[in-house]
Parts: sequence; C-alpha cells; structure tokens
Amino acid sequence: MLLKESANGQVTIRINALSTPSYSNNVIGKTLGDNKRRIVICSHYDTKANTPGAFDNASGVSVLLELARMTSNKNYNYCIEFIAFSAEEYYGLGDLEYVRQFGNDFDDILLAINIDGVGPKSGSNNIAMLESSDELIKLVKASMEYKHEIVWTEPWYASNHFTFFTRNVPSIAISSVGLSEICHLESDTLDNISLNRLVEVLNLIMKILEEVNNKEEQNFRKEHSMKD
Repeated sequence: MLLKESANGQVTIRINALSTPSYSNNVIGKTLGDNKRRIVICSHYDTKANTPGAFDNASGVSVLLELARMTSNKNYNYCIEFIAFSAEEYYGLGDLEYVRQFGNDFDDILLAINIDGVGPKSGSNNIAMLESSDELIKLVKASMEYKHEIVWTEPWYASNHFTFFTRNVPSIAISSVGLSEICHLESDTLDNISLNRLVEVLNLIMKILEEVNNKEEQNFRKEHSMKD
C-alpha cells in the first residue's frame, strides 16, 4: 500500500545501522624555505565506497604529485603547500581538521588552487575563480591564452576550495565537464582519463605559479564594499 493511501495511519521505519570509529589523515608537503606567504595547491585523495575513483579524484591527485615533483627544484618568492585532503566525500572532515590546526594562518595564503576531477577523454577541463581580485583574474586569463581547450566557467562551491574562498582566500577551482555521470560509481575507471588533458592542467598551474612569482608583493584578495 502506498504511504499516501494511508495518510491517517501510523508508519514506523526502522533503520539498522552500525557506526564504527575509523581514522584518516591529510597529507601535507611544503617546498623548502621559511617564507610564511604561501600558495596552497590541493586535491582530495578519498573516493566514495565501492568506486575506483579514477576521475574523482585520482586525476587531481596525480596532477598534485607531479606539481610537487616539478616545483621541488624551483625557487619562488613564496612557499608552496601541497595538500592531499582526506574525507572530502564524507562531510569534508579533512578540511575541518585543517582549519582547526591552521585556521589562524589563512591571512598568509596568497592563493588556493583546488584540483577535483580533471582530464576527461570526453569533455573538457574547466576553471573558475572565487574571491579573487581583478588583477589575479587577468593574470590567470593571460596564463590560459596558450591553451584554448580549458573552458572558463561560473564558480562552483562543493569541493575543497570551499574551505578557502569562504575565508576570503583567493581561490581557483579546476575541474571538468563530461564525466559527471560516472562520479561515485564503479564505472569511474582509468580508461575514461586522457593523459594529454591531465598535462594540460599541469602546464596551466605551472604557468600561473610563474606569473604569480613575478607579482611578489601583489595582494590578490577581492575587495569588499560595506554592503557586501
């Protein structure tokens, strides 16, 4: 019998569930140096249960790791902090722990770049910016001139960059369109990922890091009026 047909009756639902304690960790690495001013580059390494997670989000982690390798022998006017977040798929617990430990240091962050679901064989990489000054937006758009395949999109909010832009940190969110139908499913496998499109994201971020380095004293934070 449908519930609507027994609206005047009493319905009891019993859910049998078991909660067990578990543990996970954010993985954080930094370039050498004592400079407190830093750029955060992040991705989340957890996946939904019972999915391979190639697109969401091994793709982002692979770019993160290669960026760490490529920048290890470069000298920037700032520190780069690489974060592989845990538990993004489960209430953002990794982000909450990061804020608990380092929330007082957010004023030192020049820029946060989040990589979440990139490199689709069918579709395109995209980029969005939040809480960013006009100067930073111009810088990023100039960095994109050599790569027309990356699509500029409206901001989206549900990922690790939320932790930063909601605390007034200029943020870049890099993701893609074309593979949303496989997210959190068993079909999220490596054969859906394009190596060339992963490299596309890698090259763009390297270009942005270089351009930011040339603007050593620039404040990239968006100015807010009183009515904001």
